[in-house]
Amino acid sequence: MDDKVKAQETPSPLSVKTTTMLQGIATATSGCISEKYFSALVSSLSKELDMEIVLIGELVNDHLPSIKTKAAIVKGNFINELKLTLALTPCENAMKQQSACYVEGVQRAYPNDKWLQEMEVESYIGASLVSSSGAPMGILVACSQSPLKNISCVKACFDMVVARTAAEMERMRTEERLRELFQVVEQSPVVIAKADINGNLDYVNKNFETTTGYTKEEVLGKNPRFLTAGATTDKVYKDIWRTITQGKVWSGEILNKRKNGSHFWAKATFGALRNASDEITGYISLKEEITQLKESEKHLHLAASVFETASEALVVTGVDKKIKMVNQAFSKITGYSNDEALGQTPAMLQSGRHDKLFYNTMFNSLEENGEWEGEIWNRRKNGEIYPEWLRIICDKRWIRKH
Repeated sequence: MDDKVKAQETPSPLSVKTTTMLQGIATATSGCISEKYFSALVSSLSKELDMEIVLIGELVNDHLPSIKTKAAIVKGNFINELKLTLALTPCENAMKQQSACYVEGVQRAYPNDKWLQEMEVESYIGASLVSSSGAPMGILVACSQSPLKNISCVKACFDMVVARTAAEMERMRTEERLRELFQVVEQSPVVIAKADINGNLDYVNKNFETTTGYTKEEVLGKNPRFLTAGATTDKVYKDIWRTITQGKVWSGEILNKRKNGSHFWAKATFGALRNASDEITGYISLKEEITQLKESEKHLHLAASVFETASEALVVTGVDKKIKMVNQAFSKITGYSNDEALGQTPAMLQSGRHDKLFYNTMFNSLEENGEWEGEIWNRRKNGEIYPEWLRIICDKRWIRKH
């Protein structure tokens, strides 16, 4: 292979000036992350490239495509949260093409860009900041009021810092999403706890502390069996552990014990957490306290039992006066079964012995007092007329409706 071919295949080394500029930028940004990295970068780029305006902008999800600066320096002064629209600007071109460079005359090329006119910008270089998945996130821009000098040096510096700047922006976005997710978990009305691979707690949210009475400091590193109230059998807990260690989800109701010794029912879901390699790295539990619901269910069962076994005929209607349920005593007295009565109105029992004034007086009392009590003649299914002592208690919703 001759020397000419070798020279063509060997990349040209960076010029001394470019190397010096890159070293200056590297020194200025060394050890910096997040906003500090952005601030250090725009400052060092402005200095090393000898360009008055340098900014890092993040795409804004707005009705108009625009960017909001994460860091910006104009003539040596930092500018906070500058917002620029992208339409009909060199930044729009840079975002579409991934980069754009105007050695001079950028104002003339984009006469509708008011910001360029106000800043009296003559030269421009911009590069799109792209995420690891290829999605555009923002832009890195440098401008000058003079024609661009040392174009090869400027482009080389941009090429060297764009990837790092994009990675830093993506990392910040990820951290922001994690902060938001953490706030959601901390403020959740559900009890949330995470355990390590051995089943020992390494995170609990605020509602865990509120519900159980234990602080984070008291429970972290411990197995959650201290919540066991005794009503849930060991067999159930073994089933939970076997299910989640197999990577499956277990759901059900369990009784837990608070720090003060009181018990609470919870609708619980337990599951496994996996890493990128699909290996189980820990376990998570979600619990929604249902103690009040369980008590309400108990009272409802009791009320239903009383309703059915009462010796008096009982009828429940909706605000539309249609029958929703009757008890056995009603069926025994009137001859109408529950199915026959549902959807009908109590008018089905009218005997015809009472005039309009009687019923008007009854409804006026219901509207004014919410109840009526008195003797009334009704008719059974077989046509037999019989007297009864009737008491009607009216729901407030019926009163409002009428």
